[in-house]
Amino acid sequence: MYTDLALYIDGKWVNGGGRKGEDVLNPATEKPLAHLPHASKADLDEALEAAKKGFALWRATSAYDRAKIMRKAADLMRERHDAISKVLVQEQGKVYAEARAEVITSADIIDWYAEEGRRSYGRIVPGRVKGTRQLVVTEPVGVVAAFTPWNFPVSIPARKIAPALITGNTVVFKPSSDAPLSGYRLVEAFAVAGLPKGVLNFITGGAVDVGSAITEPSVVRAISFTGSTAVGNTVARECVPGFKHHHLEMGGKNVIIVMDDAKLDLAVDGAIWGGFGTTGQRCTAASRVIVHGKVYNEFLDRFACRARALRARRSLASGLAAS
Repeated sequence: MYTDLALYIDGKWVNGGGRKGEDVLNPATEKPLAHLPHASKADLDEALEAAKKGFALWRATSAYDRAKIMRKAADLMRERHDAISKVLVQEQGKVYAEARAEVITSADIIDWYAEEGRRSYGRIVPGRVKGTRQLVVTEPVGVVAAFTPWNFPVSIPARKIAPALITGNTVVFKPSSDAPLSGYRLVEAFAVAGLPKGVLNFITGGAVDVGSAITEPSVVRAISFTGSTAVGNTVARECVPGFKHHHLEMGGKNVIIVMDDAKLDLAVDGAIWGGFGTTGQRCTAASRVIVHGKVYNEFLDRFACRARALRARRSLASGLAAS
């Protein structure tokens, strides 16, 4: 089920081939699942050049034709959801039900962007001078670098890759080294769906080694990063000198507010899921609950009762370790 990993550059899968790398570990057993090759500087240069060449073709492709390929990739994700979900369980550790929901949702995300991209309208702006009109047309940015974390290794890449592709950009995608095969399977679906070579490239390696090599070159015009504050700050500093578009998501600090007229069962449900869902390892997890004094004690009693009843469920990760 788990397979040796490879890079995907310019429409070709490139295996380890003596490259440096590291083991991907099953978090339930701490045993190796596969070897993860680290992209060399030559690999990164090739991926950037492929994305640059692919951009010339992809930006000239109509949004309708881009959407056809993306919808096919989404359908492939649904067809393969069981195998992809089990891979996600093995390397990331979440329970199968959550993994399956993530894979299916990711396919829906791709579909949504495929349709929205066909409605990327421009606009006509009234001119200052009589008898003139100003036409605003949206244009793709160019090569986009996407960096994603380990906790949602399918859905977060889908949220970065799909909008970039439908609007005519090309992508160099680096997943987390802790959960890389989930992203590999996502890229594989796009490749099988017929995405032209160079449009989507998959590279792996350490965040520091790959980060600067991808964010600094002038060919990269936008960076989308989700991860740690330290690495995000580094990405921001490297983007500013070149005036590069950059989107950084470095975690959240989320609050639930419970007013005195709230439906407490509903509020407790939300707080339990917000705090304990995915074992709290997500940027949307609730870290604080602010409760009105009138209902504080009742809310606290109900919340504590529910929390005490929680039991850790055995993940399929340990059972799938040898698959």
